[in-house]
Amino acid sequence: MFFIALDANDFPIGQIRYEVDGTEATVSVALAPSQRGKGYGTQIIQMASKKVFDCISIGIIHAYIKPDNTTSIRAFAKAGFSMGSIIEIHGNPAFDFILHRSGGTP
Repeated sequence: MFFIALDANDFPIGQIRYEVDGTEATVSVALAPSQRGKGYGTQIIQMASKKVFDCISIGIIHAYIKPDNTTSIRAFAKAGFSMGSIIEIHGNPAFDFILHRSGGTP
């Protein structure tokens, strides 16, 4: 699933994509540089994740975040994701932030 986020004037400010694999999905989000730091990230993550859970029978959404990306870590944590383990993605360490359909941890 792919969403384009618009501001109040219908101007595109970012995108969010969910790659679904069975009962789980992986999320990727990007905001336009001029729109960063305005709180849009958390709102986009919350709204889109709710829509994905409403439309697809998945139980978990993963967000793989580089340990030095504190802005993304804060946005996903504020959106309800919990930090899981540290994993390796393409040879680099990443935090596995997880959101369960129920909104909590298992």
